[in-house]
Amino acid sequence: ASSPKIRQDAMFLIASITKPIVAMGVMLLIERGQLTLNDRVTEFLPEFGRGGKHGTTIRHLLTHTSGLPDMLPTNTELRKQHSPRSAFVSGTCELTPDFPAGRSVQYQSMGIALLGAIIEKLSGLSCGQFLRREFFDPLEMHDTELGAPDRWFNGPSPIVDRIAEIRIAADQADATDWNWNSRYWRQFGAPWGGLLTTPWDLGLFAQFMLTGGRLGEKQILSS
Repeated sequence: ASSPKIRQDAMFLIASITKPIVAMGVMLLIERGQLTLNDRVTEFLPEFGRGGKHGTTIRHLLTHTSGLPDMLPTNTELRKQHSPRSAFVSGTCELTPDFPAGRSVQYQSMGIALLGAIIEKLSGLSCGQFLRREFFDPLEMHDTELGAPDRWFNGPSPIVDRIAEIRIAADQADATDWNWNSRYWRQFGAPWGGLLTTPWDLGLFAQFMLTGGRLGEKQILSS
């Protein structure tokens, strides 16, 4: 009851709803013939083959059947060090999976981290820049970013003031420089859970899905 009211133009960190949007970016590359569902991850990230992961495919990453963990054992340490996304990808490449790819299902944010790295390798853009070019700009999602740009923090009325604060877990209460409300995390652009957006913009993306991947007369994704 003591919480402040949410402003009309509020923006939100939408966490794991980021994952299917990144997955759509991967599917767009598949439609364009730049990779296939059955391609091995090592074709794009050769260093991933360690620890018995050579047979892991793009399909395994998309369907949470890779055997990778949700988070790295060093997740907290990496965030405390303000590590870049590449450090999370490198850490994932070093892991031995919990089971052989395709044998079971286990929710795995780190699989989505790898998909973000593959998007970057194939497009030459950051994952956030790629999603902006292919989806957010065409759909006029003007208040959406995977990783808040520096300009959001500048000026007398910075855009970041519109971001609704998240109630932080007890173990992050003192972690003001790396928790979900920190500048580090807002700018990090986690493909597995870092998208900042508004209900309106997210509604535009949902409508795009409901119309079978069409935007006006243009077919952006096949139905």
